[in-house]
Amino acid sequence: MHFDMNNLPAVLGVTIPIVVIVGGLATAMVAIVTDYRRKRDIYEMHHKERMAAIERGMEVPPLPAQVFQDDDAATVAAIGTHLGPLIQSGARAQRSPLRRGLIWLFMGLGLFVALGVNQGPEAAAWAFVPIGMGLANLLYNFLSSRRAGGDGAAPPR
Repeated sequence: MHFDMNNLPAVLGVTIPIVVIVGGLATAMVAIVTDYRRKRDIYEMHHKERMAAIERGMEVPPLPAQVFQDDDAATVAAIGTHLGPLIQSGARAQRSPLRRGLIWLFMGLGLFVALGVNQGPEAAAWAFVPIGMGLANLLYNFLSSRRAGGDGAAPPR
C-alpha cells in the first residue's frame, strides 16, 4: 500500500477529531471507574468495621446519610477519621487555594522563562495569564485564612 504525502493534511484533519473524542471519552470512563472503586473500598472498609462491632456485641449506629453524598469532607466526617487517609488520597480532596496558587504561579514563571528564552519578550507576556491565576489563588487563600482566623492555610475544597 502506498501512502501519498500530499494527502497528509486531509488524513490529519479526520484523525485528530477522532483521537480527541476517543481520548475524552476514555478519560471520562477512567474517572468514573476510579471514583467507583474508591467509594467501593470505603464502603467495604466500613462494612468490615461494622461486622467486627457486631461480632463483639457492640451497638452499631446506622450508616449516616452523608456517606452517600459526593462531598469527600462530609464522607470523612460521617465515617470517621480512621478512614480519612483513604478518602483524602483522592485527587479532589487535596486541592486547596494555596496548592493551586503555587502550581499556577510556578507554572507561569516557568512558561515565562521558557518563552522569553526561545521566543522573545512578546511571547513571554502570555505567561502573565497563569501567573495572575496563581496570584489570585494565593490572595484568596490569604484572605480566607485571615477571615477565618486560621494559621495561613485554607481548608481543602
